[in-house]
Formats: sequence, C-alpha cells, structure tokens
Amino acid sequence: MKEPIFYLFNSISHIRGGGTRNVLARAKLLREKRNCQIYILTLNFDPDYDFIRSEMIRLNLLHPEIPILNMFEYLSHKTNDDFQTVTADDAPRIDHPPEEEGFDLERVPETNGYRLYRNGTLVKYKEYDDDGRLNFTDHFDENRVLVRREHFDMKGRVRQIVEYDRDTANPRQKRFLDETGRCFLEYRYNPKTKKCIQVDWFDRDGTLINTFPNVRTLKLHWLHKIADRHPKAIFQTDVSKKNTDYILLKVDHPHVVKVKMFHSLHLQKPYTYGAPLKEVHGTVLEKADQFDAVVFTTDLQKKDVERQFGPRSTFHVVPHCAPRIQPRPDVERDPFTCVYVGRFVELKNVDHAIRAFKRVVKKVPQAKLEIWGYGAEEKNYQKLIRDLELEQHVKVCGITQDAIGVFSRAAFSVLPSSEEAFPLTIIESKMVGTPVIAYEVNYGPRAMIRNGVDGLLVKPHDIGELADAMVKLFTEPELREALGQEARKTPEILSEERYVDEWMQVYESALRQSEQRVRVKKPICTVDQMEWNGPSDIHIAGSLTFKQDLREEPSLSLYIRERSVLVDEYFPLSTERLNANTFSFRGEFSVHPFTREGTWDMYVSCSIRNQHHFIRIPKGTVSLPERRKISNVLLKPYATIHGNISIEAKPRTSKPNFREKLTRWKHRILENIPPIRPN
Repeated sequence: MKEPIFYLFNSISHIRGGGTRNVLARAKLLREKRNCQIYILTLNFDPDYDFIRSEMIRLNLLHPEIPILNMFEYLSHKTNDDFQTVTADDAPRIDHPPEEEGFDLERVPETNGYRLYRNGTLVKYKEYDDDGRLNFTDHFDENRVLVRREHFDMKGRVRQIVEYDRDTANPRQKRFLDETGRCFLEYRYNPKTKKCIQVDWFDRDGTLINTFPNVRTLKLHWLHKIADRHPKAIFQTDVSKKNTDYILLKVDHPHVVKVKMFHSLHLQKPYTYGAPLKEVHGTVLEKADQFDAVVFTTDLQKKDVERQFGPRSTFHVVPHCAPRIQPRPDVERDPFTCVYVGRFVELKNVDHAIRAFKRVVKKVPQAKLEIWGYGAEEKNYQKLIRDLELEQHVKVCGITQDAIGVFSRAAFSVLPSSEEAFPLTIIESKMVGTPVIAYEVNYGPRAMIRNGVDGLLVKPHDIGELADAMVKLFTEPELREALGQEARKTPEILSEERYVDEWMQVYESALRQSEQRVRVKKPICTVDQMEWNGPSDIHIAGSLTFKQDLREEPSLSLYIRERSVLVDEYFPLSTERLNANTFSFRGEFSVHPFTREGTWDMYVSCSIRNQHHFIRIPKGTVSLPERRKISNVLLKPYATIHGNISIEAKPRTSKPNFREKLTRWKHRILENIPPIRPN
C-alpha cells in the first residue's frame, strides 16, 4: 500500500498507557512487515519533542524511521514545508536556581515550588520538576493577583508566556516563542468566555503570515497542508479525545480517508448495553457516517454499537496482537507473588485488590502483591496499605518499562477494572504463562479470558470472590500451572501476522470506501399491511422511498425499542426493489419480547455502506391489529399524536367477581359513615 498513514494525537510521550503503546506497536509492525509510510501527528505545544523522540526510540517504543510531526514545530519554522527539520538545537542548558538576589525565599511544603517575596509582598512563584528543572514562573502584582506565567523548556529557555486578565484571572493572551526567544504564534482570548478569538502566525522576521479566527481553524489548516501533499492519505485517531476526534470529524479534504479506532468502552456506568454514552464516544458514534472505517477490538463491542446505532459495512473488528518476546531464563517465577500493572485511576479499582489482600494473607501469610504503574491514586493506595497494616505484603512499585519481566516472575496477575476494551496487560500476562484474575466486565476480559481455562473471571466489585480467587491460585499450583499453559497459547491466537493482515484489510477497505461514500437523506416509509398472524406474531409490509436513485439495495430490518429505557429488538425484513428509488419490505415479529410494561416504538433500520437511518414507521391509512392479551399483558398497537405506530404494553389484572365487588362496596360505605361521638 503506497498511501501514507497518519496517526493523530493531541500529545505523545514515552510515559503512556496501553492505548498509546498499542498504536506505536501497530505502527512499528506495519513499517517493518509492510513497509508502510507511517507518521505520528501531534497538536500540542511541547518544546521538548526532541527529547521525547529520543526517549521513545531508546525504549523501543518508536520505530526510528517513523517521524513525529508536531504542529508547533512547523509553525515555529523548525520544520519546513516538507516537514524536515531545518534547525538543530545544540544550545546548552540554562540553570535557574530558586534563589534570586533581593528576594526572600519560602519553599511550599510537599511540593517542588518556591515563593519569592520582596519586602513581605509575594512577587513570584517558581515550580520545578523532580530533576530540578524550572517548569514555570508566576508573576504577581501588588495585590497578589497573577498577571503572567512563563513556561520553560528542558534547557531553561522561556518558550511560552501567558498574560492574565486581572478581573477574571483568565488568560487574555498566549505567546509562543522559538528556541531563540522570537514569538512565532499568538493567541488572543476573551477573558470572560475563555474562548480564543484570534490566532496570529508570524514569520522569522516578525511579519504576519496568517490570521485564524480560532485554534481549531489553525489545526485544520495544518492538517490540510499535510493532506495537500498526497493524492490519498489515511488519517486515524485512536485515543478518544475532543481535540483529536472532533478535529478529524471537521477535516473536509478530498484526499483524506478517515479511520477511527476504539480502544476503550463507549459506555459509562454500569458499562453495559443501555448505559449512558461517554461524551466523545457518543458524538463520534452518532457521526459514524463520516468515517471510512470504524474499528473495534472485540466483536462484543461492535455488536452493541450496531444494535444501538445501526449496522454499517464500515465497522470492523481487529483485536490487538501478542508481541513476540524473547525467552527470559534469568527470571524465576515466585509462586507467592501476584502483580497489577496499569494506570493508577479510580476506574481500575486497585483498592479492591488491596482490600482483598487483607483476607488473602490470613490464609496465605507469605503472599505478596506488587502494584506497578502511575497515576493520581497512588497516595490513596499508600494510605490504604497503611490503614490495613499490609506494608509487609503489598508494595506500590511505580512505573516499569519491563512489564513482560514483571509478569514473568509472578504467580498470576490481577485486573479488577470496572471496564476494559482489550487491555494489553492481559495479553502480556497470558503470553508468558501468567494467568489473569479479572472482573467479568465488558468487553475485553469477557472476550479475552476463558474462565477456568486460561484465567479466572469473578463477579464485578465482589471483593470476597476476588480474594477467594487469589487464594485459589496461591494454594493450588496444579490449577495455576494448567491455566498458565493454556494462557501461553495467546501468541498463536493473536499473532502479529494476523494482526498486520487484518489492519491492511481495514485500510484497503477504507480506501475503497472513500471513493464510494453514501450521502442519502432519510427515506419516506409507508405501511401497507399490519395484522396478527397467529397467536403472538404480527405480519408487517410496506415500502421505503428515497429522494434519489440508489445503485445498491439497502439492508433493512425491523427495529422496536422501549421509549423510556434502551431495551430493543431487531427482526429481519425481506426486501425487493420496485424501481430506482423504492424498495418494498415485509416480515413478521413475535410480540413476546414486548410484554414488559412500557411503550414500544417501531422503526425500520436502513443501512447503506457507511450510512444508517432509523425511520419511524407511520400509521398512514393502514388498519392496526386489535389489542391482544399475551402472558397476562395487554398489548395495544396505536398511532401516536405524530401519526407513528407504537405498541402499548400494560399488565392486565383479572376482573373481580360479584363477591369481591360486594366486599369493596361494603368497605367504601363503612369508610364514609362518620364516627359516633360520645356525649
């Protein structure tokens, strides 16, 4: 494939989670095995990308022949129109000690920050990183109001200056400086709305090159500049973020082929079908028509998305692959150590593993739990370990660049997340023969772990069951070994060759799809017949008329869903072309799924390649079936105030007999007799 592939990120670093690592691994494989032209695009301002690139290559995260193109490096003229670096940065590092002559210094407890006072008045605040490099300096006026912040790069040079509005404390201007201190870009803000209202881009000599109304327009300008250089180019987002997914949705360029990959669940709590949608995921799925390919890691997630948003030929499934690893004879497995590897965030429920371990050590006193990763919850984990007096058994170990080594020496690993799409940690653990204990949640654990075969699945949020599973693997080495042997087969199932082949098929399909995109307005539905066909089936027939001629037949099905909550059913429809823009449909559906109390609305689900419509079924002039009692529920087809067909389901109680009626009348009469008051 000669077309280049551009992976779009807001930012990238050598310290990242599984989603980013999966993208980088894919890029490396496609480069090595198919010689694909791969580029990483980043939109954020980070003056230290030279260091980030070198670290990612050193850690074998980034292929040396895959360039990282950053928008701000282009805007600062560090790279030319061919996106080649034209200025080398060999400047020495400038040190900025906290102390300054004429100022009194105060260190802020438990931070790397310092306050500087002059005559008792706060004038500056400096914050440093863990290596002693100055991150930024804040400047205050005589009323201790923040007026300016200066951001520094790793070499100690000012690279960004933010001016603040005194009344609102919001930014009013941002200036971006190159390595020589020259301003090449300026953002202007409305402090009251916090919105950027103008972007000015300058040449090396200070000449204004262009003005943009907002930052989004600037980003689109840069992406279009890249697309202009290629007859066809694949642009793909993997991490679901507003500043990448929404930007790609706005890209309107004839050369661009759009691909979206879902690395995470699209659902909020309780992470099951019908749950509220995550904001960015929901927006992308509602606009899925605009992508030439949408890729999921599991068939379970794809089916749930198709069920809620309608099927499309542009939906694909590509599970992650198991990377090849070298044997580690130097690593000895510890039968009494289990590990967690991942981010330290609330969603991962690492505290559940810690709490479960309080029960584990009572039965297995020599058991140990190692927690590897990074994130905001680390202090909470440390406190919980102290509160439960588990310091001798549970240890927070920090970041590891050798997850394979960590898994190789563990008896088993644990992943008590509330939701996972297709976690790399499960693959890495299984491929070295280390079984995984995980909560049985959507979608990854359910799809990746065969309970009792190559790992253990436990009821979500059941700490007691989690503890029992951990004790089981600590105390039953034969079971642990059997699970590990099956887990080692993961590389055979999720091979790199399969993975590369499937991604190439996705890209080739997307390229073809980009030449056949469908833009069809919602058709008009007409119903000719709707009647009972047996005790609990309804026959329906009608037609769809499109506003333009169609070259290919749509895929139609009957879709019925409850109005107040997302409970739904699909039924097949047979179709026949009547003319260039009209198709008839007919089918039958059982009413048994709709005996739950509620109002059930009827639609035709219509799919044509990348596009899908749910078309409400109107009553028109058709006679509706009579109401009927099914399973003690009265089902009544009716026309809504908008003229559409729905089915009302209400529980039906049996009519009271004469004796019951007489008893009710008696009670009503007695209730209405006033009480006799004593004299």
